[in-house]
Amino acid sequence: MNVIIDIGNTSCKVAFCPSRGGAEPGRVAPGRSEGSSAGSVSAEFSNPIAGGQTYGAKMAPAQATGAPTAGDFLAGAEVFRFATQKETISYVRRRLDRSKADTIILSNVRRRSFYLEKTLERMCARFVNFDEDFVKGLLQDRELALQDPLQVLRHMPMGMGADRMAAIFGAEVLYPLLDKLVFDFGTATTVEFIDALPFPETTPTGSLAQQTPAGGPAPQLTPYYRGGSISLGLNTRYRALSHYTAKIPYLDPEEFLKNNDICKIDCAGYNLDTALAAGNILGIMFEIQGYAAANPGRKLILTGGNAARFAEGLEGLRAPASPTAASPTAASPTAASPTAASPTAASPTAASPAPAPGTQPPAVPAATVEKDLVLVGLAAILERL
Repeated sequence: MNVIIDIGNTSCKVAFCPSRGGAEPGRVAPGRSEGSSAGSVSAEFSNPIAGGQTYGAKMAPAQATGAPTAGDFLAGAEVFRFATQKETISYVRRRLDRSKADTIILSNVRRRSFYLEKTLERMCARFVNFDEDFVKGLLQDRELALQDPLQVLRHMPMGMGADRMAAIFGAEVLYPLLDKLVFDFGTATTVEFIDALPFPETTPTGSLAQQTPAGGPAPQLTPYYRGGSISLGLNTRYRALSHYTAKIPYLDPEEFLKNNDICKIDCAGYNLDTALAAGNILGIMFEIQGYAAANPGRKLILTGGNAARFAEGLEGLRAPASPTAASPTAASPTAASPTAASPTAASPTAASPAPAPGTQPPAVPAATVEKDLVLVGLAAILERL
């Protein structure tokens, strides 16, 4: 058994993966099913955020068609999410039951703990601490083809977080040699720009069409990490407003999203709860929209805790406005009645105001959700060892 551990700033994920020697060759059926051990986790541990999820079983090689999926790298893996590092390691120890894992790979964005690393080393035959030094050594020890996904890790800036590197590699493994925009929603919201550049070009000075001579052969492409951005995550925004203001209490955005349709959030909140949602939840969706509009033609990938919800919200922005939204009655005196500020004012079209005359709203591209992109990247690293 191989164990993949992703320790984030707010929560931790752990995946228990069958060893390659014990798995049948072939591809993986898409989709997941609920793990049978989810209930036992809830019974034994006080703070499991999510029960076990098991990736699909192996498909026969003859059925292995199409691009790779997350399931190809997490075949048969059981994935759990915990609130604390302590409970994560305790569950790993309990799950191994005094036996040793073949390999444990760790991504840790918190302060480095040699005690944690020594503890994990004792639980496995081989321990991998996925960090800058490991990546540097991995790239130095091998000659890579231009199109190898590992090439995307060659130009990581100093101080790059392990989770960001794993997500970048996971995105390149799943969607090779495409210009990509990867959003990761966690304690921070990160945006990664990944290019497919013609070799030997090493900086993004123009599009492929501009650099390819007319009628000439297409150049070889190589993955290149251009850079990224970091801003506050959704829950961090709510906590910051509560901490740095005197009269804004902390309201849990997860509760709001659980009880409200993200596609019906109005730009103009009618109370504190909806005003915070308009500024922060809609604000993040408009950030995605703005990044995508400023970088057209890139594949949009969302990962992290709220990836599926934001993808759903983007679909709401993509939906055409209702014909009645621009009807003459919209400007009638009754529109300013007291009911206009009621909860029902959060209509599906509320988040899509009409553009000014002569302008067009920015296009909203379709987004692909990869919930476990960091785990995929770490699992793909294990396959290269």
